[in-house]
Amino acid sequence: MSAASLNTFTKNLPPEKMALFNALYYSEEKSTSIAYVFLIFLGSIGGQKFYLNNSKKWLYLLFSWTMIPSLIAIFELFIMAKIVSKYNQILANEIITLIKNYDDEATIRQVFKSTRKNTKVGITICLAIAILASIIVAINKKSPSTTSSLEQEVDQSDVKAKTVAKPIEISASELYNEYKQNEARADSKYNDKQLYIIGHISEIHKVTASLTTVALGVGDELGLGGIECDLSSDNKNLQRIATGDEITLIGSVNGSGLTGEAVQLSDGCSILK
Repeated sequence: MSAASLNTFTKNLPPEKMALFNALYYSEEKSTSIAYVFLIFLGSIGGQKFYLNNSKKWLYLLFSWTMIPSLIAIFELFIMAKIVSKYNQILANEIITLIKNYDDEATIRQVFKSTRKNTKVGITICLAIAILASIIVAINKKSPSTTSSLEQEVDQSDVKAKTVAKPIEISASELYNEYKQNEARADSKYNDKQLYIIGHISEIHKVTASLTTVALGVGDELGLGGIECDLSSDNKNLQRIATGDEITLIGSVNGSGLTGEAVQLSDGCSILK
């Protein structure tokens, strides 16, 4: 409030009352600049209302989640100077009324102090909520990055897993020779891996009524050795193949390794013609 405006309130006060008025007024006068700070940074929870001790300040805090206080804050950006000026005028009127109603300075100060207590409590609570909200936001900003890092690690693990799971294409003779030369080394290389084994059928042998063995030759002059896959005799692919056909067997060794003169594929092997 300007000095000229204050004079309209205090022009009839005696000097001792004037000193008391000034002491009380300037202790509680609100600054437009500070009000704008509360409005801009804490307007979403009604910070400017706590600063100006508005009677509805708690409603602004209670309904802050609705974004209504934020919308009101945007509007008040254009009228905050008038709001602060009006507050200071009301403050001056209250002090003048107290001075007129009470003669004792101690009583005036006590009554005035009791009316201002809620203002300081409200501002303290408002600032505490703002600090708490800032801490929560900071924690939440940190958590996603941690989660993101974990997700990236999982994604990389998935990529590695997929890379490991990619089938290995190999010829029947190459696989057989590796097992023939060093079975332990071949096991460490191919065990638990899915293999696509390409070769020509050297034999289709019905072992039992329910089991048929398909063997891929490995170019041995005596016809010894090969890659063997046991299939159910009712497997439809058996009707489409014949000795000499080039096919691809899909399967894994899984520790069965070299059995006699043949590399035996594990149960579950199949034909990809």
